[in-house]
Amino acid sequence: MTITSLAIAFLLATGIVLPAYKLKLLTRDGAVAAVLIGAIIHACAPWYGTLCLLFFFGSSGYLSRNRKKGLPASIVDDVVAKGDKRDAAQVLANGGVAALCAVMIIVSKGNPVWDAALLGAIAAAMTDTWSTEIGRTYGTNPVDWFTRKPVLAGTSGGITMAGIYGSFAGAISLAILAWMSITKWQVASPVSFAVIFGGLLGATADTMLGSTLQELRRCAVCSTTTEKKFHCGKRTRMYRGIKGFNNDVVNFACSLTGAVTAGLIIKFVLG
Repeated sequence: MTITSLAIAFLLATGIVLPAYKLKLLTRDGAVAAVLIGAIIHACAPWYGTLCLLFFFGSSGYLSRNRKKGLPASIVDDVVAKGDKRDAAQVLANGGVAALCAVMIIVSKGNPVWDAALLGAIAAAMTDTWSTEIGRTYGTNPVDWFTRKPVLAGTSGGITMAGIYGSFAGAISLAILAWMSITKWQVASPVSFAVIFGGLLGATADTMLGSTLQELRRCAVCSTTTEKKFHCGKRTRMYRGIKGFNNDVVNFACSLTGAVTAGLIIKFVLG
């Protein structure tokens, strides 16, 4: 990696992120974080790392915009702490692990374990996003993963059959893209296998943590369970979970689980 290649990576990342910012998919600081992560992955990882990142970014943006048409925003806005614009914390939570894995590819001089970990991190974030957005748009009667009690659409830890199908679709789609992109077939097949497992286990970890440890609050006026600190003009009360263990922490754990899972599978398979 040279200064020139890094500069080109930043220019390419800026060109890709700018339209997303214009479409109001990112806040200003979210766009800066996205450029940083995109540039690092493009500069340090093989080209298929950038391709998979673009697929995740583009498909997630499309599903988010499509969900706006299918589900009234007010339903989700009652529950989630942040809106549809991803800020820097959300971008780093979803892409920070992948960027670190890309750096480790350079440090380890191309160890395929880190290649797999990179793709596993992206797969976990994408699988979780597809599950969430498809579940919100097409899912009915969401229930909490742990208690199996009905919850509002958008509640962390909530599951629907549509969301489950969405998670499998996300993991398999990225695995197919990885398989088609990696030229060494001896590596492509096990990496694709690792991507599927990394994506699904990462998304499962996200759901489990969202249902148990994530901070959840309750409105003192209308009793709505929400991530928001204020609701109906009043400060909400702690209802469940660990204080400060918000959705960004859950998303970081999701991508980390995907990276570790995929990396360990390739280490075991390739020795």
